[in-house]
Amino acid sequence: MQKQKLKPCVEFVRPQKTNRLSLTTDWVFKHVMAHLDNRLALHSCLQSMQTGYPIREVNLNPNEEVVVFSAQKAIRYDIVGTINGNRNFNLEMQQRRKAKSEELRLLYYAARLFSGQSIRGKETDDLMSVWNIMITDFKVFAQQDMHVGNLFEMKAKTGIDLTDYFQLSIMEIEGALQLKEKEVSLLRPDEQWMAVFKFAGDPAQEKWIHAITRMNEGCRKAVERMMAIPAEMMEYIEETRRNIQMMEMQEQLNQARRSGLADGKEEGLREGRQKYLAKLIRSVQKKMHQGMSAAEIAEDWDEDIHLIQQIMFTFQFHPEWTMPQRIEILTKEKV
Repeated sequence: MQKQKLKPCVEFVRPQKTNRLSLTTDWVFKHVMAHLDNRLALHSCLQSMQTGYPIREVNLNPNEEVVVFSAQKAIRYDIVGTINGNRNFNLEMQQRRKAKSEELRLLYYAARLFSGQSIRGKETDDLMSVWNIMITDFKVFAQQDMHVGNLFEMKAKTGIDLTDYFQLSIMEIEGALQLKEKEVSLLRPDEQWMAVFKFAGDPAQEKWIHAITRMNEGCRKAVERMMAIPAEMMEYIEETRRNIQMMEMQEQLNQARRSGLADGKEEGLREGRQKYLAKLIRSVQKKMHQGMSAAEIAEDWDEDIHLIQQIMFTFQFHPEWTMPQRIEILTKEKV
């Protein structure tokens, strides 16, 4: 029988997943839009969502401390500042819907923008108005008209227009691909930013994004700054992120270990308490037969007289109880 020649085995190599730059990534968004030398991009983005409100000046506030461990976690601003010196704004990028309601998140940010203002020596009327902006890669409200309508309903009932003091803008970029059906020259400024936020850095949409950036200088500045991020910085950020995740995992393990030790200690104390009560109950029963009073037994054991009285009552009114039943009732009473 002739032996068959074996064909050389072709090794299967799994393609490496490459992380492309995206403005929806938290640190990239902040690096591009909150940079002091790139105010034009931020100004252009904000103005695209407030066409009826001329934005002359944008100033950024110092951001909050970076969170490293899970125990430090808090709701932090992405980009926060003032517009024209009389309006506080908060610009947020959200990649995915959180477990909690996004409405609560929006209200919380608005409350912080109001409460963070200094009111010493000022009147309530001196408070700056608040503009909360969210760029989301998902649908925020299933029925947006219902939520917006609440503001107008309050105005009709009270005569107070909340939109004079609190404004909310939501840019949903999830469906930005549909904008390709329009001529680039017909895209509104906010639609141009929707496309850039969603697809900047995507090789499949490079020509489309390039056409938009030729029309919108702010978009061009944003894309240029993002693409100028060196590979070394990306590797450093990714490595830092992985290290933080490992540190958080280690912290969670340590917490679990501490919790386990605490539970074990508590279990040991509980078991020791039960053994002590069993010994005390047997002694009280014996001394009761000897005619000793509760005060005498308490003094003999250096124990609370109320506990001794409770044990004596269990023998007087429930002589049929077993030892575990007596211990259980005393434990429930937290004596």
